[in-house]
Amino acid sequence: MQKATEGFDPVTASADGPLLVKFSAPWCGPCKALGPVLEAAATELSLPVFEVDIEALPDLTGKYRVRGVPTTMLFMNGKVMGSMVGAGDREKVLRFIDESLSLV
Repeated sequence: MQKATEGFDPVTASADGPLLVKFSAPWCGPCKALGPVLEAAATELSLPVFEVDIEALPDLTGKYRVRGVPTTMLFMNGKVMGSMVGAGDREKVLRFIDESLSLV
């Protein structure tokens, strides 16, 4: 999972294909629990994953109206295709990705 830095733009980054973005915070227990599950699912599906620290990048967090963490969004072709709030197991994450991609 790559750390998003200042200037990161998921719209531009998703121009080449689907992209997962996890909004999280260092103090968030569910965010830590979701990390390995999200990475495993993304690896299985060959999707890049970026992690946005909501405290380090508040403008990006506000732009996408993230109200709770963890929030995972799937971007494709410059659009948010779906979002999932909260942690989940492998099946929940794969279902979220599959449902988000089915909107294409």
